[in-house]
Amino acid sequence: MEYLCVNHMFPGYHIWSQFTTASHMAAIQLDALQISHPVEVVVMRLCEFDETFDYISCHKEPAIIKMLYKYRGDDCFRRGMEQYLNKLAYKNAVTEDLGDSLESAS
Repeated sequence: MEYLCVNHMFPGYHIWSQFTTASHMAAIQLDALQISHPVEVVVMRLCEFDETFDYISCHKEPAIIKMLYKYRGDDCFRRGMEQYLNKLAYKNAVTEDLGDSLESAS
């Protein structure tokens, strides 16, 4: 989301080029490794959290969000995110909540 904000406020920065080289390419390269894992992982014990929230997750998640943004388009994505954040303010969310909000907005 930070890239969307910077792009909106400072379009001359060409922030999407930086995203592609800094994060998106890393996500693709890391996802090709045998040690890669899905973004959504069931954690049974607290000690497993550090094992699953790692460098791979930190790059795959923004890449997926960017793909959703490009697929849905700016207006639809913004409406969906606004709905998602308002609906789930101060609550816990599951993966399907974001998908439902984006689908509802389109």
